[in-house]
Amino acid sequence: MRVTDSALFRQGTRGLQDTVGKIARLQEQLISEKKINRPSDDPVGMRRVLHLSSLQSKINQYVRNMDRAEGFIQGADIALQNSADLLLEAQQIALLQGQGAPIVDTQSRLIAADQVDQIIDQMMRMANTQVEGEFIFSGFKTDVLPYQPDPASTTGAIAYGGDGGVIQVEIAPGVSIGRNVSGDQVFGGAAGTVDIFGVLNDLRIALRADDPTAVSNTLVTLNSAYEQVIRTMADISGARLVRMRDTREYTLDMGVTVASQLSQQEDVDLVAVASGFQFQQSLLEAIRDSTARILGQRSLLDFLR
Repeated sequence: MRVTDSALFRQGTRGLQDTVGKIARLQEQLISEKKINRPSDDPVGMRRVLHLSSLQSKINQYVRNMDRAEGFIQGADIALQNSADLLLEAQQIALLQGQGAPIVDTQSRLIAADQVDQIIDQMMRMANTQVEGEFIFSGFKTDVLPYQPDPASTTGAIAYGGDGGVIQVEIAPGVSIGRNVSGDQVFGGAAGTVDIFGVLNDLRIALRADDPTAVSNTLVTLNSAYEQVIRTMADISGARLVRMRDTREYTLDMGVTVASQLSQQEDVDLVAVASGFQFQQSLLEAIRDSTARILGQRSLLDFLR
């Protein structure tokens, strides 16, 4: 069967077009370092890539959430440790100053009252701790100073300006953890809690009044306040932090697995692609040369027959 000149021309053209198309795709893969650059390249593979990319994005967000939450929890833990130390100091003052003369005198109690003033100021700094510019004991009102002197009080009472909100952070699908504890739960004000600033103020008033009995009466409440802070620390730096770190470890392991699967699905073998690119370029030159030898001496009219 005779092969016409036009058939040879069409065959050569198709060969050139196919090879040029393959070179273009290989060049794109070399630049992007991806197997799939558009859905038409591999519709099934693209769906897989989109699923894995979405999962990877969620995992990264969970890790960021945990990293940020840990900063708030650690900030709260440090503030509570310092608060517990301050309450122990207040208990020691109450234990000593609750004794009568001649062991303790009026001047000693006035000096101790000044010490309690300093304890209250330091406690207020702990209660007004900020992390990333947010007040961590204000509940949802993270931009509101939680504790400050009550302007309506004539006895030096401290007022709470926050609320009872706990900010939940998602750390895994369907799993959230509170990154904070509200001040009214830690320092008092909520139902069933000890008012820490209240008992410290009572101690200060009793010391200035030179009343050893009233001073001693604060000991039980101060101890309850100390236990209240310790329980909160156990919840925040114990249960919550341990749970979050366990979750982070699992999430990071999952992230490594997903990243590996995504790489296998979309990343190219650069050596293989570069080799294929060179082969197709050589093939293109060969097709050009062979087509030119076969058709080079014929006229355009010959191609169209």
